[in-house]
Amino acid sequence: MQMPPTPDDDRGALSSFIPLVRASLSEYLRHCAYLLSIAIVRLVPFYVVLWYFPVSDNTMQAIAETLIAVPCVAALVRYVWETIRTETHLNLGDALLGASPLVTLRLLGTNLFIVSVLVSLTLVGPVFFLALLLTWSWVNLVTDQVVVIEGEMLVKAITRSLSIVRQTWPLSLAALLFLSLPDVLSLAVSSALEPTLWREFITRGITLVTLPFSVTYLTLYYQHLMPASA
Repeated sequence: MQMPPTPDDDRGALSSFIPLVRASLSEYLRHCAYLLSIAIVRLVPFYVVLWYFPVSDNTMQAIAETLIAVPCVAALVRYVWETIRTETHLNLGDALLGASPLVTLRLLGTNLFIVSVLVSLTLVGPVFFLALLLTWSWVNLVTDQVVVIEGEMLVKAITRSLSIVRQTWPLSLAALLFLSLPDVLSLAVSSALEPTLWREFITRGITLVTLPFSVTYLTLYYQHLMPASA
């Protein structure tokens, strides 16, 4: 799927936000059967394990969630990039197979590094932590795409992501706030309900539905800005 031609000066303009959302929603709905299948197959079994064997330590919980999410994200980015951008067709088996082990390991290492930085930031005050969390999330907005598509990792991937978003800060900030809404909703549900299976079903369900859309949007966002940020 190709975005309509856009002047280079307008690629990062806030006016591009709504067209990108519409294009992402269109592609998400067109490929939702495959995208949701990837998310369900790669996430649900581990969510069941975490329900029966919960991790009480916050740091270990963050690491466990990262280990679970990374292979799914790698598979989703690969599917979106190869199928939506190039108009090639991946069958369901190939889509579920996901990214190569090397790409997945690169993404895993990069995300564990990102999580380690976030964990270290918890030592500061809550207000500063929130500000640093938003800044760090903004810097790493397309890190997953850089790792999977360009093959960079760790500091190079983070630096490459920053080089993209800082040149298009109105659009990237709008994307960050927009894609944070499911996390806010999940947090609100977790705060409002008792820790029961019903709450787990709702919060995990939000992730299963919204994660493929977030990956679709950010991959199209990356594609949209790639010529200007190369």
